[in-house]
Amino acid sequence: MYHVPHWVRRRRSPTRPCSVWLTPPSQHQHVPPLEQVRHVTHVALAFVDRMNVMDPKISQHILWTNVTELRKQFMPGTKILIAIGGWGETRLFPWAARDQRTRLVFARNVERMVDAFGADGVDVDWEYPGGNGEDYKPAPNRARKWEIEAYPLLLATLRARLGPRRVISAAVPGKPEDMIAFTRRTLPRIMNHVDFLNVMTYDLMNRRDNVTSHHTDIRKSLAAIDAYIAAGVAPQKLNLGLAFYVKWFRTKPGACEVGGFRDRVIPRADGICSG
Repeated sequence: MYHVPHWVRRRRSPTRPCSVWLTPPSQHQHVPPLEQVRHVTHVALAFVDRMNVMDPKISQHILWTNVTELRKQFMPGTKILIAIGGWGETRLFPWAARDQRTRLVFARNVERMVDAFGADGVDVDWEYPGGNGEDYKPAPNRARKWEIEAYPLLLATLRARLGPRRVISAAVPGKPEDMIAFTRRTLPRIMNHVDFLNVMTYDLMNRRDNVTSHHTDIRKSLAAIDAYIAAGVAPQKLNLGLAFYVKWFRTKPGACEVGGFRDRVIPRADGICSG
């Protein structure tokens, strides 16, 4: 059963968005009852296939759900967004942001897709522009430096195409060291074109790390929000990310006995530590 803690049950606010991401039924099959999602202002459908926005000749857009039917499961006025990208999407945004021509193709295709689905806007999930993304090994950060300047340009082109009434949100890093493209210099330009940021205060421990830690702890989450505020983002434009999943770690056989694990950790023959 899906449970919404009492501390997030609050009145809907037009200036303080509360977003949820919905993924295909293969991952999550149920939307909570209406009384548990009354506070939700935005729903992002994750994720659309890249060809919906990369192919300039696409004639039929495909989504895993029906936007009209989905609206019935949330309060009237809830904005439905199409999420583009994601952690594993490494081809789309480097192509889209490369130059003015590709930015225009991308923006036109996004507009057509939003119109085709009857959605209210998009959530841009280019999560790690400038580096430290899923492809950090084959594409080192020095090869991604150009993306720092290209990211605000892509958002500007997208906003110009969608207009002021459509919603544009963006998923952004939760680790300060991953905020390569999100600085005091770039964030004012970024915020000119987005309605709010969804800060990924989860995955704070990921595959680039070699020391285990909690992937969505309170102190690191606070540090992430503070970092964006210090860089000039208004607090009401920041969404704190809440992860409804856990992470586990596979180790080599016997590794749990060597050290680095505490508190009733039990090594198993297959190398998985539990406890």
